[in-house]
Amino acid sequence: MKRFAAAVAAFGLGSAAGTLIQVLKGKIAALLLGTAGMGVLNQATSAWSLLTTVSGLGIGSGAVKRIALAREAGDMAAVTRQATSALAAVGLCSLLIALAATPLAGWLSAVLFHDGGERRLLVLLVAWGMPFAVCAQVYRAMLSAARETRALVLTQVLSDLIGLALFVVLVWRLDLAGAVLSLSLLHAVKFALLYAAARRRYGRGAVTPQPVCFAWNELRENLVYGANGLLLVATGILVVLVVSRWIIGAQGLDAAGLFSTAWKVATVYLAAIYASAGSYYFPALAVCDDDRRLGAQIDEALTVYMYLVPPLIAAIVLSAEWLMPLLFSAAFKPAAALLLLLLPGDFCRVIAETLGLSLLARRRLRAYCGLYFAWAALYLGLSALLLPRLQLAGVALAYLLSQVLQLVLAATVVGRAFAYRIGRAAAAALLRGALLVAAAVAAALALPSLAARLAAAAAIAAAWLLSSWRDLQFRTLAAGAFRRLRARPS
Repeated sequence: MKRFAAAVAAFGLGSAAGTLIQVLKGKIAALLLGTAGMGVLNQATSAWSLLTTVSGLGIGSGAVKRIALAREAGDMAAVTRQATSALAAVGLCSLLIALAATPLAGWLSAVLFHDGGERRLLVLLVAWGMPFAVCAQVYRAMLSAARETRALVLTQVLSDLIGLALFVVLVWRLDLAGAVLSLSLLHAVKFALLYAAARRRYGRGAVTPQPVCFAWNELRENLVYGANGLLLVATGILVVLVVSRWIIGAQGLDAAGLFSTAWKVATVYLAAIYASAGSYYFPALAVCDDDRRLGAQIDEALTVYMYLVPPLIAAIVLSAEWLMPLLFSAAFKPAAALLLLLLPGDFCRVIAETLGLSLLARRRLRAYCGLYFAWAALYLGLSALLLPRLQLAGVALAYLLSQVLQLVLAATVVGRAFAYRIGRAAAAALLRGALLVAAAVAAALALPSLAARLAAAAAIAAAWLLSSWRDLQFRTLAAGAFRRLRARPS
């Protein structure tokens, strides 16, 4: 557990810097672009995510696993074959998609933004930034397979800093086009940094594509392994795009800007969780050779997450009414109410996806895909039902309900597949986390004044800490974190 917690903490430090940079970007964008501009920017960002996911062919998880196994066996030739095959495939695919998107830019703009094709330039900027992003993912997979936490964190922080500088200059000069252009340039920088880090770790021969090393068998294994992941991630992003498009059509770009901003605040703090899941938790699950070890790994991850996520959710929930104007502008204050529904949904999402990754690691792909498709159908259906009746609050409520139902399904499926029953320590941590989140939401609804909420926050935090301190694992991890802080040079 200490190694897993250290990995999460390391990614958390990198994510803290990244989150701070995202906050600065959000503040600048909110002041210069307004709510409608934020709606357009977030829709363009979602389109970017969808296209890079599709052109990445879903080979990331398979590449991480197979490169990790090759490293364990000392087979560097297999590592080289993996890198060459993956880079050739995703590079060619991304270029073909960019070429196809170019003549369709006007039509895609109308579909995304309901603007009659006026923002075709944004579509072109998104399309031609893809090759850098997808090739960078291959080098990230190589570093993840080697569990190079330090290199990944340093790359993340440095690229975020460079990206911030590009964003400030380009948004100031070019408005929305500058914001999207900075996204493409950011991924070009990230590609260069990840390539350099992978080259230091593996050597030039392993990271530079070599035509003689292309192996269709290696690529096919990764494509088969990652096909489900590709479909799921693309489905998730498409769901976000569709719901945002519904909001634009029903409520306008300003409403889309409010919802997408609340969504971003609700999910950006989970960056460290998903980074650690991809770079530490999933590889650890992949090498579990029996159900007992698998269950222990799930419990370890759940316990650590329940020490980290609920306090963050509680802090954001209790401060949301003042946080949104501070992070963005006074125009975004109405988005604070949406967080009271979105954040508890993310709490359920963390638990459900921690359970669900065990299905992917053991190649129970139908069950893994079924869970995700069930969530997508629930979220879309509930959003279509509640948006006309409750406006933006209806979409946020749809998200919460869909995540609760997905958690129930994930617990049932994983329990039956691996005879998994949550351990006592993990169950206690989960219960304490759920009570903390529920108490924070109740206090935010009942207490309008800042002083009252601060008092409630102190009482809730004290109760959670006292309860958690009875857990030996919590005391051990807290003591280790304290020792690391004291050991750092001042």
